[in-house]
Order: sequence, then C-alpha cells, then structure tokens
Amino acid sequence: TELSLINNGYSIVCSDLDVPNCYDQSKKIFKDYKYIKFDILNESMSQKFNSIVCFGVIYAFNQNELNNFFKKNFLLLETGGTLIFDPGGAEDNVFSLFYDKMYLPFENFLISFFLKFLKKKYYLYKKHQGYRSSNKELVKLAREYGFKFIDIEKSDYYEEFNRSKLINFLMKNIPITKVFFGIFGRLFPYIRIFKFEKLDEKNN
Repeated sequence: TELSLINNGYSIVCSDLDVPNCYDQSKKIFKDYKYIKFDILNESMSQKFNSIVCFGVIYAFNQNELNNFFKKNFLLLETGGTLIFDPGGAEDNVFSLFYDKMYLPFENFLISFFLKFLKKKYYLYKKHQGYRSSNKELVKLAREYGFKFIDIEKSDYYEEFNRSKLINFLMKNIPITKVFFGIFGRLFPYIRIFKFEKLDEKNN
C-alpha cells in the first residue's frame, strides 16, 4: 500500500513498532522514503501530517488505548487533515455476536466430539481475537476527539468465515453455498474503511 502511494507521487512517512528488515532493500527498488520506529500510544512527534492511514491495528486496542489512538492522531494531523483506518475485523453487532459466541463454539464442540468418537488426536488452540467495535461506536468516539465523519467503505464478505472449518469446507466443495455465505457476510463485512476529517482545533 505504502509503496504504491510513493509511485503515485505522494510523500509519505511509514511507521511501526519496529522498522522491517526489508526497508533498506525496498529503497533500491522504489523511490526513497522514510520509515520510522514509532509507538503512537506512547510517543509523540512535532511533525504534522495532512493524512494518516492505519490498517488492521486498532482491533488490538482496549478502550483506553482506543481513546489514546484518536487523541494522538488528532495532534498529529493538520487542521482539515484526513484520518483513514480499517479497524481490522467485522463490526460488533448481533450477527458477529451470534457467529463468535454461539456458532463457532458449537462447531468446535461438534468437531471435537466427532474426533473423540473416532479416537483421533486433535488440538484446540485458543487466542485473543481482539476487540470489536460497532460503526456507531467508532464514529461517536472519533467525534469526541475532534473528528468529522466523512464516509465508510465495506468489503470482504468471506474472511470471517475462514475461522470456520465447516463453512470453509462447504464453500470449497459446494459452490452454491458460497453465494449464500457471501450474502450473509454482508451483515458483518471483514473490511470497514473509515474516513474522518480533523476539525479546527479552536472549534473542537
């Protein structure tokens, strides 16, 4: 994403918790660009930006960290600047709640029961999937920190179903089922790209 922006004439600064090993090599292929080690939750900088893009990160933030995310981005942006981000997961709504809390646990139970019956070994891995937020919650929070909501784009109606062994099997082996799950997936799309504009600090 960043290298594409460079090729289209944008001046950009990339940041992450660590500078990737490929940075020096990529500069030999693409135009020179700046990559810095920066933790937005705990660090500050004096430089101002006219746009900030953040993809697939804030799902890992708890409420306090999410508040800090908006606060820090407000300080980093010029007045009228643009904040674009994808939370990194589906919206917190009744459909994602059903899928997370009811369907997936039930599917895991059935698969483990079946494997036990066949006396086969199996492993069940549990990990924190991050935090979900509704679209309204994110818009409301952003407004509290001085941002105006501009737009939202939604896409990828299948990614959430990759967490299900059974649904994956059905979509790969019975093509018509992919049509059904594609329709259902529109109720909680995996990608939600928000666009906000920073308001004048004097009016915030």
